[in-house]
Formats: sequence, structure tokens, C-alpha cells
Amino acid sequence: MGDYLSWGLGSIVPYTAGEKLEAEVAFEAPSDGMYYMLGALYTPDLSYIEGSLFGVLQVDDGAVNSATHMTRYALVAGDSHILDCEFTLSSTDVILGLFLIRMTGDEPSLSDDRAVSSITASLVGPLPPEPVPEVDMTSLITMVMMVGVMATGMALMLKEV
Repeated sequence: MGDYLSWGLGSIVPYTAGEKLEAEVAFEAPSDGMYYMLGALYTPDLSYIEGSLFGVLQVDDGAVNSATHMTRYALVAGDSHILDCEFTLSSTDVILGLFLIRMTGDEPSLSDDRAVSSITASLVGPLPPEPVPEVDMTSLITMVMMVGVMATGMALMLKEV
């Protein structure tokens, strides 16, 4: 597959399920034809997550993920588009795959159409907060008192000298 699809995301992206994932997606036609984009989620071991397939639907000046619709583009070789995408996804700690697909017939067909480019990113949930160490107040108070006693004793010793 060629490098006809790119985005502003790194390979590992912090993400929480249900929030908007914003990405600038750019694509270019390698040859004349009709194109569309699909996305899907995969487990870390690259197993497809059932029901996660979505189309990329252009709205206004951007695009969103849609379980039922996608935008088709009639492109001439070298034509390119840049979309500000907002994807809302159902899972965290998964791999997001995005595919640029060239239609081979008059209607989209997953069995016949050809993926010409793909990109992926690992969506990782936020790290759990580091545990705050518990402080034993008795030990802390005892230590403060000991320092106070030592300081008083040092002061008395210095006076006597």
C-alpha cells in the first residue's frame, strides 16, 4: 500500500472512550477514480473488534465517523484533500486503523474495492494516578518533637560553653 493517507497523530495517542479524537487527515489519489475512507478498531494483538467499522463522513469543513454513512470522492490522480476530523470512538487501549479505499464499481463494495493506503495509531487510556504514600502521623509528630528537643538541648549546651 502506498503513502497516500496521513494524519497529525503520533503512533501512540492518549484517548478516553467517548471523547472526541481530533486529527487532521490528508489523502491523495494515486490514480483517477472514486475513493472513500473507512476506519476500524483492533485489539492490541490486531484482532478486529466486531461492530467497530465506520465510514468517514464529510460535514461542513471537517469530517466525523459514522456507522452508516461515508463520503465518496471523485478524484483525478494527484488530487488531495485535508479534513479536520473529529472521531468519537467506543473503546480505549485499542488500535485505530484508517483506510483510503478505491472503488472498483459504481457502488462501494468491501469485497471488491481496494485499499490503497492505511494508517494506524494506538489509542491508550490515561495512566492511573500514582499512589500517594501514606504518612504515619505518629512517626512524623515524634520526629518533629525529637528535632525540637535536640534543638533545645543544643541551645542549652551552647549557652553553657
